[in-house]
Amino acid sequence: MARHSKEWIVRQRCKLLRRKYNRAPISIEIFDAARIGTPTTSVGGVCVTENNCVSTFPLKPTEAASFTIGDLSREFGVTTRALRFYEEEGLISPRREGFARIYSRRDRARLVWILRGKRVGFSLDDIAELLDLYDLNDGRVKQKAVAAERCRARADVLRGQIAGLQASVAQLAQFADTLEAQS
Repeated sequence: MARHSKEWIVRQRCKLLRRKYNRAPISIEIFDAARIGTPTTSVGGVCVTENNCVSTFPLKPTEAASFTIGDLSREFGVTTRALRFYEEEGLISPRREGFARIYSRRDRARLVWILRGKRVGFSLDDIAELLDLYDLNDGRVKQKAVAAERCRARADVLRGQIAGLQASVAQLAQFADTLEAQS
């Protein structure tokens, strides 16, 4: 079986995402099988998450006060159906002008929280709880504290999963070595 370089794998994955979503991907993490859990650095500055990346969905400064569903869909690489779903779940609340949904800067910021939370494995209920803490009018002190606590707990869970995956990879490699030695 031919072994492909990480760069080739990333280029192929980017092509697939472009075909599937008709856009360039925001981020892809490729994991080196020898070092499970360590993302590669970027390939040509495109497609791959940096090791020191803080956010997959940065909130870019804008002067716009409102956004259409298409604007947010393109900016964050999500489907319009996903935005409507988040609206149905009460996570964002655009105003209506006829049949058009008009999203505020607040909705845009909440969408970033939603996407970041989903990216690291939080449930929509957890994300909703964190978003609701924003409305306490305490300067986001409680929201930041609870979010930091939840992030640490989630990181612990993921570290456990990584350890399990590393053990599985080691067992598979050992099994393959044993099979090859018997040949």
